[in-house]
Amino acid sequence: MKIKSLFLKLFIHINSFLWIIFLYILNNKIFIINIDFKFEYKEYTFALAKYNEFFNVSLYLLMIFMMSLISVYLLKDISKSSKELTITIKKINPIYREYLPVFLSIIIIALSLKNIQEYNTVFFNSIFIFLFVLFYMTKIGFLNPFYYILGIRIYKIETEKSEYILISNEKDYKFLSQQTILKKIDEELLIHIKDKNG
Repeated sequence: MKIKSLFLKLFIHINSFLWIIFLYILNNKIFIINIDFKFEYKEYTFALAKYNEFFNVSLYLLMIFMMSLISVYLLKDISKSSKELTITIKKINPIYREYLPVFLSIIIIALSLKNIQEYNTVFFNSIFIFLFVLFYMTKIGFLNPFYYILGIRIYKIETEKSEYILISNEKDYKFLSQQTILKKIDEELLIHIKDKNG
């Protein structure tokens, strides 16, 4: 179970960190798709090359969205075998209130980096590894815009003894009473994924 929960958290953080990479790639116009197809008919010319940026942005966003879907599936799967934990809630807030400033700081660092070709490869990779470790340690990897679209909400819960991150598919936290039973993934992560079928 520990390995499964560690993999889940790592996957969630990698998924969210792709937004940082996406913004870096977009800012430096690093594209993997380069279609140089041109169709000419009389005085009309249709060139796909001018749509390369659109194709690349769409591909990157689709990749992040698909990974978000997979992580939601993993959350649902792991919650089935997780133990229940009864907690007494002292305070609860949406996670973005606390972690958004750190998330934006990392985005600013990523946007300030020049094109990868201007850096030593080891140095450049070290920067991104450091940013990911910071991302993971500060728990800001739970911030993912696609989760909101998919109906997933992330909250920070404070109890008398400790703090938890709660991942839920409820639109607000009014479903939580002061004393609530939730699924425990590990020492800091709780899940409340309600089956739509009941």
